[in-house]
Amino acid sequence: MSNTSNAAAESRLRKRKAVLAGGVVLGLGATMTLAAWTDDVWVSGSFSAGKFNVQGSVDAGATWNEYNTSGSAGTLPFTVPVTAMSPGDSVFAPLHLRVDPSANSYNAAITVPTAPTGPAVVNTANTAFFGALRVTLYNVAPGSCTSGGTASATALSGFNNVALGTTTTSTLITLDKSSTPQVVCFKVTLPSGSPTTVQGGTTGALTWNFNATSV
Repeated sequence: MSNTSNAAAESRLRKRKAVLAGGVVLGLGATMTLAAWTDDVWVSGSFSAGKFNVQGSVDAGATWNEYNTSGSAGTLPFTVPVTAMSPGDSVFAPLHLRVDPSANSYNAAITVPTAPTGPAVVNTANTAFFGALRVTLYNVAPGSCTSGGTASATALSGFNNVALGTTTTSTLITLDKSSTPQVVCFKVTLPSGSPTTVQGGTTGALTWNFNATSV
């Protein structure tokens, strides 16, 4: 074989090796690209607002209602002589409160922002009568909202023999979200020695607002 033929053969061999080498490099590059896998992990969470509602009962827990406006206020069952009070008389009425069993994510702090003022003044006797009334609130056991049941009880903070219109921010009671009812006992007194201008026939309704805040 001539030197020219040998030279041509060696040239072709070198080109072939170069191509193979390039192929190897390309092959390694392809392998590295395929090794760059991607993957994702997704997570989620469910969220909802807690439920909260407080109910009242004016019939010793036999029925529970919302009583959530002044127009739908429950009527407290005051003892006699609520419609014929004389100086020295006190009348009692229980209000049962609970956290609604169907909306009980939280406990409830109960306040009475302001004791009610008297009804619209229609005459001097009206003004004197409601101005003389005093209110005391107790937290007592069911069935104990009586003169005897409150004799040794401690009045709730801010409501010990207070006049109508008294302002307080004190928390009266805290209701547990287990929905165990608690009793707030109203004692309304027309003190002895009330003004002689308090005359018979004076009448009018008082309305209390019990405010519940979730805690």
